[in-house]
Amino acid sequence: MDSNKFQIAYFPYLFLNRFHSIALLGVKVWNSTGLLNRITDETLRHKVATLVAQNRILGKPIKDIGIVDIGGGHDFRPLTPSEDKKMNEIRIVLFLAGMAECNTREGPNAGHHMLTSDNFKIVYQNFKLDSPYTGYASGRIVRASDFGYKIAKITYEKPPYVLKNSFSCEEKFLNKLEQLRHKKRKTYRLILRASNSVMNAYTNSEDVSSESRILEFSRAFEILFELPEKEPRKKFKEAIEKYCEPLGERKKRYLSERPNQKKKPETKSRHVMWADRFYTLRNHIIHGGNITDKRFLFYDQPHYQLALWFFLVAVKQIVNEVLGSKIFYDSVKCQSGTFVYDNGFWGEGKAKMLQTLIAKNP
Repeated sequence: MDSNKFQIAYFPYLFLNRFHSIALLGVKVWNSTGLLNRITDETLRHKVATLVAQNRILGKPIKDIGIVDIGGGHDFRPLTPSEDKKMNEIRIVLFLAGMAECNTREGPNAGHHMLTSDNFKIVYQNFKLDSPYTGYASGRIVRASDFGYKIAKITYEKPPYVLKNSFSCEEKFLNKLEQLRHKKRKTYRLILRASNSVMNAYTNSEDVSSESRILEFSRAFEILFELPEKEPRKKFKEAIEKYCEPLGERKKRYLSERPNQKKKPETKSRHVMWADRFYTLRNHIIHGGNITDKRFLFYDQPHYQLALWFFLVAVKQIVNEVLGSKIFYDSVKCQSGTFVYDNGFWGEGKAKMLQTLIAKNP
């Protein structure tokens, strides 16, 4: 290997001003400010600082970029194929833990905390210490590349649709996903594949249509619940009822669509009703139906937002199930006809109090 070849991998829009570093899957994602202070080689430090400073917001360098240190030595050697594959795994796990912390709130100020998959974009840059040049490569169908630019002359401006909110994550969720990786590898891989579809859907870019978002979310649920080819909507509704419906939820009578425009009455919870409407919408999209904007809402709440909440709750309940312990108490609750996300704080507190009482009075 050419000892003069280096590579930096980083998240330009993962604003880590709340973190010095994040450890996961045997890797550290550093706040760029903290990492640069740890690089002892002055030439290497200056080169890395110059490269990340070319990422801009309104012409100003982005602060607190997330730089990946996969080898632990701050040496910025080129990644191996297996390490490159691990990068996408890190991206998905960070996305899940970030969604669980930042995207489960409601109200007029919720947008000040939210993240989207755009915040988890990874950039790779190869460089040499003795060369002032850099370039770019982009595109999946047709690869477009251009090199020979002086580093100080090329900048990468943040797209306006990428949110500038500080990254935060649910650390317990992050830790349990890593535990799942070691103990229940099959389930872990299933969750990652499903979450990748959620990432495709949950971008803030207007280039992704509402139809595409619904289809990606439906694919995520199909993977997560391993839905069969026969009666997938029925099995989907049963899975939502099993993993996402709180105990004692009130039932509601509604009409469920059937083939040939027939409708059949059902009496289930509003959670199951949402699942029925969501999967019916998915079917209409696939079969080219004429779909109005109103169909993308469930009682004035966007289907894609509710889908994220149900997905997160389902993943956490599956983690509880396969690890054999009540770890997460999250749920989606219906209050006055509107769904709200309950992070399970009070449920967990009550469970701990009960355990303490049992321990004191065996």
